[in-house]
Amino acid sequence: MKQPIQTKEKIITSARKLFSEKGFKGATTAAIAKSAGISEGTIYRHFTSKEELLAACVIPVLEDLVEKMDIDFSKIQDLRKLVMTVLQIRLESFERHYETFRILFNELPYSQEMLNGYLSFLAQQESRLSRMTEHIQMLGNFSRSRNYMIFGLGQIMSLWLLVNFKEWQKDEKLAFSGGMLHISEDHILDDLADYILYGISGVPGKEHESRD
Repeated sequence: MKQPIQTKEKIITSARKLFSEKGFKGATTAAIAKSAGISEGTIYRHFTSKEELLAACVIPVLEDLVEKMDIDFSKIQDLRKLVMTVLQIRLESFERHYETFRILFNELPYSQEMLNGYLSFLAQQESRLSRMTEHIQMLGNFSRSRNYMIFGLGQIMSLWLLVNFKEWQKDEKLAFSGGMLHISEDHILDDLADYILYGISGVPGKEHESRD
């Protein structure tokens, strides 16, 4: 019984890496099979299509992310702490599953298959997402009732950019002057939490301080 499970996981691991590097269209099932050390036909014994394999690379990671946030939400009774926790969970997930989120962000705008899968995932998670929104409303003044999902996507992309900045720092071919990429993760999360809660004007009554 172990062997089929190990083979399936090997296929997903190889597919995730190649989808991340070459995109959904660029990563052929032949290349995925070669990377996994199996025949191309073996892929179709575990997955009915390349699209199903793509979903297997992405959806479980998203499910784990939502589950972790759902569990942690109920424990927090302070709005700012909740925002900081969400940001930290998302950042850690982006870093731990970099290839998966690279696939998602690269493919979602251009792949109907990925979009359909993502919308289906959101529909399945509707009760959890609604419960989290209600908890936010309970903890503070949730005055923005329209377009908040668009603004939420903005902070998600801020975290994704931070993760990529850290990746770019590892590439010696990229030369940035001064301390442009010397970014403090703690300061970014702290400032982003303030921005989400209070906007560009900052925390009411709090003097703006420069952080080294």
